[in-house]
Amino acid sequence: MDSSIPEACARQFRVQRLLAEGGFGAVYEAVQVELGRRVALKLLKSTAFMQPNVVERFLREARGTAAIEHPHIVRIFDHGVEDGVPWIAYEYLGGGTLSALMRRETPTWERATAIVRQICLGLEEAHRSGILHRDIKPANVLFSESGQVKLADFGLARWNTEATILTATG
Repeated sequence: MDSSIPEACARQFRVQRLLAEGGFGAVYEAVQVELGRRVALKLLKSTAFMQPNVVERFLREARGTAAIEHPHIVRIFDHGVEDGVPWIAYEYLGGGTLSALMRRETPTWERATAIVRQICLGLEEAHRSGILHRDIKPANVLFSESGQVKLADFGLARWNTEATILTATG
C-alpha cells in the first residue's frame, strides 16, 4: 500500500497505480472494494494543504461536481475524509488526458473540433448550474476509453447559485 493512502481509504479502495500528481493532490486508479467498481481516487497529498479552507474547497468540489449530471463532466461517486485526509472517488475513464494526446499526436481538424465541442457542452452545463470552472487546461480534459470527452478537476471552480452572475462582464 502507498504510504500516502490513509488506512481507512485503503480498506474501501484497492489502489492499483498512480495516475497523476499535481500541486495539491494525487489521483490513483483504484477499485472500490464493496462494489467492485474501478474509480479514480483523488486525495489531498500534503498536510501543508490541510488548512480548513483548503479542505472545505476540496469537499465543495466533490459536492458541487456530483450535483451535475452531464455526459461531458466527470461523475463523482463518493467523497469523505479518512484519517484527516480528504478524498474524492470519481469515475475512472481510462482514455488519458488531452495533454497526453497532444504529446502523442496532432489531432486532425475534425477530431480537434469534436473535442472542443464536447468541452464547450460540458462548460455550458457547468455554467447553467452556476459553476465557473476556472482551470480549463489539457490536463483537466479527460477521455473515456471510447474517446468521449469529460471535464474534471473543479477544484478552482467558482460556485454560485445564480448562473447569470457568472456570465456578467467583470
